[in-house]
Amino acid sequence: MQSTPPSVNLVFDRFKPDGGTERLALNTVEALSDHSIRIAVCAREWRGPLRENIEFIRCRPLPFGRAWRLRRFAADALPRLRARGGLVQAHIMFPGADIYRADGGAHAQWLMQRRRIQSPARQAYDAATPYHRTKLAMEAEMLSHPDLRYVICNSEMVRSDIRRHYPGCRAELVLVEPGIDLHHFHVVDSDARRQAARRALDLDADATVLLFIGTGFERKGLGTAIAALAEWGDRRAALVVVGRDRDRWRYSKLARQLGVRRQVRFVGPVNDVLPWLHAADALVHPALYEPFGLVVAEAMAAGLPVLSSPTTGAASAMVRQEHTGWLIDALDRHGYAEAMRALTSRSSQQIASQRMACEKAAAAYGLQRMSSDLMQIYRQCLHPSPKTR
Repeated sequence: MQSTPPSVNLVFDRFKPDGGTERLALNTVEALSDHSIRIAVCAREWRGPLRENIEFIRCRPLPFGRAWRLRRFAADALPRLRARGGLVQAHIMFPGADIYRADGGAHAQWLMQRRRIQSPARQAYDAATPYHRTKLAMEAEMLSHPDLRYVICNSEMVRSDIRRHYPGCRAELVLVEPGIDLHHFHVVDSDARRQAARRALDLDADATVLLFIGTGFERKGLGTAIAALAEWGDRRAALVVVGRDRDRWRYSKLARQLGVRRQVRFVGPVNDVLPWLHAADALVHPALYEPFGLVVAEAMAAGLPVLSSPTTGAASAMVRQEHTGWLIDALDRHGYAEAMRALTSRSSQQIASQRMACEKAAAAYGLQRMSSDLMQIYRQCLHPSPKTR
């Protein structure tokens, strides 16, 4: 007798198709669809595609502040999901879940990294605000909850962070690195694609185009990227910023103050980054704290070298100095400026060799591997062995 396909309930806050975390979730859905898994998404808001294999469950508590909403969402959603049956996989702080997918890393670690760029007054404000106190409390509650079976860590960096901040966590910390559609990002005839993309996107054919992709410019290190561009001093270079941030004006002001406003182009969020990857020479991602960084894998699959930080999980795993990019501290604008100069000093043979190395490094990050890793976890949750009960 054939067993009933498992049901997985994915829990988010808001679901936006241009966010890296949500693209990860869509990749997960694609990977799991081959296994006939019944999927539901529970969130306050849905902006993703409507598909036959996805059921959307809306849960919208009244907006009485961010801290209250975090608590209320978990309190309202968990009973509804338990009544449906199946596994509850949370992508946010959600005490009571069976599986926590730590795509956002450890919030405690992010706050530590953020203090590197904050004034004492701002640090005191963050310590006093209910939102961060609530989020830290819910993180601790979730990771110590008896129902939590697995924490899916998307990088070794995240697994180390959780072990360090929450040594009492009894759930199994499992490494499942994200998968991407390698065929979608693979580039054939890269030079022709590059020129065609630049014409379509109104970029100079001979300019050095650096690509920054990310939502949340402070966390992703846009300030460092702009400062490095200014220090580099190549007036023909362009920094293209794909993504959104409510304080975008601050970065426009910074570019103007540093004399590179005409070289920095803000294009806003896009649903498909591929045309921009075709047009670029490299990805710049000096993140203060990026648990994985899906765009790093996507860029390398498209053959682009990556200038990133060791506090970016994907870069830490994939970047080999000068072969596939450069690893530089998130606040080291001098180091990023030097790496930008190194890009323009490469011979055509070095460019081709670097492109091949990047594609090879990304080849291990396909959807099939991620699917296999996830299915192993789901089977273990649904049919635990005597030792794991």
